[in-house]
Amino acid sequence: MKKAGRRSQASRQVGSEGELELMLVSVAVGLALAVAYHLLSVRLQGWFSRYSAVLLPLVFVAGFVIRLMVLGAILVAIALWTSLNIMAVALSFIGLFTVLTGFWLYRMSKKGGKTPPSADGTSRGSVGEADAR
Repeated sequence: MKKAGRRSQASRQVGSEGELELMLVSVAVGLALAVAYHLLSVRLQGWFSRYSAVLLPLVFVAGFVIRLMVLGAILVAIALWTSLNIMAVALSFIGLFTVLTGFWLYRMSKKGGKTPPSADGTSRGSVGEADAR
């Protein structure tokens, strides 16, 4: 009896190691998807903002919906045709994408708040100084 108990315990440990490896691979796939999705969204937003300023809000919303549908199709394909843990893939994607988007928005807000020295009128040699003399 003791030998059978040891074998089942050993097989559980091997199974848990395999599950752990699969979980880590699932998390890595989710992180890779998040980085790729973030880079694609930033690239597309930059490209569309240069070429169509009038329809920019509509293009952003349509791009978001299309990217979301593609991501959904990728997650469904992963769930159907691989043995990866889809919850680990999805949660790691959501976590990293949220962090990357927050960092990107913070960077854009700091970058967009700066005005060039000549734009605020306080730099030397501005037109207002010549008229005041």
